[in-house]
Amino acid sequence: MANSKDNSPITPDSVLASVKEMFAVSRKEFLLQLKKSEEKQDKRSADFDRLLKESEEKRVKSIADFDRLMKESQEEQAKRSADFDRRLKESQEEQAKRSAALDVKLAQLTEQVSGISKSNGLFAEDYFFSSFKKDDIGFFGEKFDKVVRGRGTVVEDEYDFVLINGKMAGIVEVKYRARKDDIAKALKKVSTFKKNFPEYSNHKIYLAIAALTINGTLERECLKQGIAVIKEVGDKVVVYNQNLKAF
Repeated sequence: MANSKDNSPITPDSVLASVKEMFAVSRKEFLLQLKKSEEKQDKRSADFDRLLKESEEKRVKSIADFDRLMKESQEEQAKRSADFDRRLKESQEEQAKRSAALDVKLAQLTEQVSGISKSNGLFAEDYFFSSFKKDDIGFFGEKFDKVVRGRGTVVEDEYDFVLINGKMAGIVEVKYRARKDDIAKALKKVSTFKKNFPEYSNHKIYLAIAALTINGTLERECLKQGIAVIKEVGDKVVVYNQNLKAF
């Protein structure tokens, strides 16, 4: 029977049956390969999804870490800025206190110096004024009827003391320590005196600077400009009136 089967004639049906058997085997193998391919693809897709998820988690974590570090940095910067502002404010307050204390000390010192200067000036005025009244000193080659102190009101000015007679007036600028600008101050008093006291506008006006301390250069400059110099020599008041000028 086997031999008869193997030797069976080839017919169209047998060929068709063989082809169908071959296709059945190929389809089974194809389906098997397709399944394996789908399984690999699913595994690859799962791996990709896992890697994508891990990457996203790392990215989210990195962003969170960055935000945390940025927040910590901003908080640290804000703390440093607040500390700086506090220290700056404290420094400014301390500086203001020191400045205020310095202003008070400076004002006190200025008041003391001003008081000393004023006292020195008043002492010099009283000293020379009393000397002229007491000794009845001739001045500018003249005898004067009176020695007065005065202040102008028409033109604001002060005259430490003035020696007056019927034809002459001697204006004396008194200083504890004479300075160069006292010459200009004395010269200015000629015009202000005539405006403030018009009754003496026809008088000859003489000028003098009286000082307890005056250097030689300034003294020579006064005499050069026709201004007398009055100073203390020993225990006497001496008048230097060479080259005296009538204004």
